[in-house]
Amino acid sequence: MSIKSLKKKSWGYGELSKIYTETENRKLGERLLAILDFANERGSMIVSKNHYPSFGLKGKFGKRIISFWSPERHHVSPPGSIHLFINPKRYEFIEDRDLLVEKLNDMFSFGYDLYNIHGSRTSKKSISELSEVEFSVFMQVLENFSK
Repeated sequence: MSIKSLKKKSWGYGELSKIYTETENRKLGERLLAILDFANERGSMIVSKNHYPSFGLKGKFGKRIISFWSPERHHVSPPGSIHLFINPKRYEFIEDRDLLVEKLNDMFSFGYDLYNIHGSRTSKKSISELSEVEFSVFMQVLENFSK
């Protein structure tokens, strides 16, 4: 069955938690679950309405700044990749956006030119490809930039 034939649905905490717990790639599932729990506890989780399991994260300004894609191959993006939204309207200060891009650019291979940032992008790397130290740094970045 093609993903286009599936209806969009809202992916809430309970359903995502179950999917992440049952994901074959345990490292990816555990990391997505850690991020989901973090977002839910802070009140910064955004329920996504998509064909595939995903959710968003609110930035300090209350707008979606990152989406987390499915843990399985349901989407054109690699499983466990993130989508970074960089429209200045999503941030209180442009400097916050630039600092977030700077912190995540190399970690996730976004390929942004820090002096010429345009458009949102999906990472080339999955959160499962990060080392333990990188993942810890990533969680700190989320803490610093999320609501």
